[in-house]
Amino acid sequence: MTTIYIQNLKIMQSAAGGDVDRALSSIRARADHLRHTVARLEHNLAWNPASTWSKRTIFLYRHS
Repeated sequence: MTTIYIQNLKIMQSAAGGDVDRALSSIRARADHLRHTVARLEHNLAWNPASTWSKRTIFLYRHS
């Protein structure tokens, strides 16, 4: 499974607790969505590597 790292995340210290909670919730939801997308891409590549994805797409995916 591919691990997705969220880098350079900065939350302002002066933000209200609710804003921080909403921001973290949004980040977690996006990370979940990206994990699901990567899993789907891995599944599709495993079943049909040549005809579904261009060589450039496969290269970019594998080297990201």
